[in-house]
Amino acid sequence: MRGVPNLNFHSFDKTAMVLRALGVEVFSPAEMDREEGLTPDKPPKPLYTYLLRDFAAIDKADAIVLIDGYYKNGKVAKSWLESNGANAELAHALLAGKEVYEERVDQIWGPKYVRWQGQA
Repeated sequence: MRGVPNLNFHSFDKTAMVLRALGVEVFSPAEMDREEGLTPDKPPKPLYTYLLRDFAAIDKADAIVLIDGYYKNGKVAKSWLESNGANAELAHALLAGKEVYEERVDQIWGPKYVRWQGQA
């Protein structure tokens, strides 16, 4: 995620780890970025190049999970609502009839995944 420290790889990696532990097959944009050689210190390609790749992964998936950017002092410092990429992926998933979940992080219990109802 652009504008987030370390491209938000940490949040993507943590979410992928939790979902895999639950037995979910995961396509992680952060993992695909690293496979293509993208690092936080390297300028990214234009957004649309990543979106084309991500749309192809969404087409193969049953659902997507929306995750927030990062937390600072226990609060969300950047939400997926502020991400052009996440919003484009959400629109693509909805048009393709995919299920959409939103990650909600509880300070004590950790993450939970709730079906997105079209509201923030």
